[in-house]
Amino acid sequence: MYDPASRLFLPDFWFSLSNDERIGAYNGTGPESLPGCVRAILDNIYFWAYDPVRVHDVEYSYGRSKMMADLRLLANCLLNSRGKIRRIVLSFAAYIGVAVFGRRAWQEAQK
Repeated sequence: MYDPASRLFLPDFWFSLSNDERIGAYNGTGPESLPGCVRAILDNIYFWAYDPVRVHDVEYSYGRSKMMADLRLLANCLLNSRGKIRRIVLSFAAYIGVAVFGRRAWQEAQK
């Protein structure tokens, strides 16, 4: 569902979670298996996509469909790109990254 207040596509269960649950699910850009310095670099590159990444992390923790979580990440990144070409390219790079390499992170979060 699209939430006009946040200007994001959110999973249906978003508002049933507490703020603490949503905050607890967020781990920054990239999987926890990446070294902290690499994740810090990704956080700096994707600073403009904080909210889409946060929604994606919550959905990996509480969602039921990896594919929908990954597609929602792409849609939300594109919404936040403000039409800037570099951000559009980074949006697709993030989507490909989670779609191709995110299975392990999805499985870990589902435990």
